[in-house]
Amino acid sequence: MSSTVIKPVRRPLALNEAYLAILSRRPILTKAGTGGLLYYLSELVSTGVAQALARGRRRTYARAAALSKSDDPARARSGICAAQTHLNALKLALYAPLDHALYELLARVFRGRTSVRARITEVVAALAIILPIQNTVYLSALSVIHGSIRQVSADVRSELLPITRISAVIQTLSLLFAQKFLPQPAWTPFFTGVASMVDTFINVKVKVHAGSRAKTA
Repeated sequence: MSSTVIKPVRRPLALNEAYLAILSRRPILTKAGTGGLLYYLSELVSTGVAQALARGRRRTYARAAALSKSDDPARARSGICAAQTHLNALKLALYAPLDHALYELLARVFRGRTSVRARITEVVAALAIILPIQNTVYLSALSVIHGSIRQVSADVRSELLPITRISAVIQTLSLLFAQKFLPQPAWTPFFTGVASMVDTFINVKVKVHAGSRAKTA
């Protein structure tokens, strides 16, 4: 009886190696492109979820801030495209350089330190310093894009602590995983992917909150 040997597919590994090679040559540009794509998807997903929550799972394309004011599909598509454009611009101009600088600094401080105490300290530093900075910047940006500048302070005060708590649990598990299994150059893209899931959750909350403000206005 003949047997067929199934060889493992190396394409994902090859793609990962190619990505890491590009990342090492152009770190900020690559991280900005990765983050921009993920934020674009996050905007699509969070808009759909926010609309479903606000309108009994009725699917539309309007931004949450305009839920009660317009049912025009053209205006709705224009709103979500504008939000995506703004988020991508912010990712290129702010988030990517900021994330790169923060995690590069963290890696530099703890480079070569592999003891349990050093790893715990690294996790604490990431949670106590990097995470609040990221969440504050992201919440502020979402408040401006989906609300107004006047709402930035209120949104940050009301949402930062609960969101940081959720993010802290996810970031802790992610950082421990990265320390154990990932090469250093892959850290930022990995954290960007994890953060995009958290950002989708944040985006939904901000949009629902903005929609509630619009209805009561």
